[in-house]
Amino acid sequence: MKKIIILIFTLFFLCSCETKEEKNIDEYYFTYNAIDLKPGIIFNNVSVSLEEYNNTYSESSNYNESSANIYEYDDFEIETYYDETGIEKIYSIRLTNQEQKTNEGIKIGDTIDNMLKIYGDNYEKIDDNTYLYNISKTNITFTINDNLITDIVYYLI
Repeated sequence: MKKIIILIFTLFFLCSCETKEEKNIDEYYFTYNAIDLKPGIIFNNVSVSLEEYNNTYSESSNYNESSANIYEYDDFEIETYYDETGIEKIYSIRLTNQEQKTNEGIKIGDTIDNMLKIYGDNYEKIDDNTYLYNISKTNITFTINDNLITDIVYYLI
């Protein structure tokens, strides 16, 4: 009987020590169909694995003085820039589909409370509606209106 009580106590103790595993995030990036879209990587290395984009156009880069290309896909858009050697790299990824989630599980339409629960309170408030999280050389921003996320963008610092 004593062994059974010790066994039950041990099992209870082990089960109570089990906690939800926290994600160790060392950079912000977006994974789409098992393809990691990371700000700063060479666009051509991932574009060959993506479906055909719906639309593309060029504008001035938000990252440097080069031109930028915007590639619009069904669930997101990618803005690229050209580095000093002329290689096209990813500057930003904007989620455009309300069903598309970040790698950490947040999507457009989620509440600010859900964002804070997942990403924490170590953010910089850019303006009244925009929250910026930074790790390494990558950022993720959430735009909030009426306590709901209306925009999610990953980008290179």
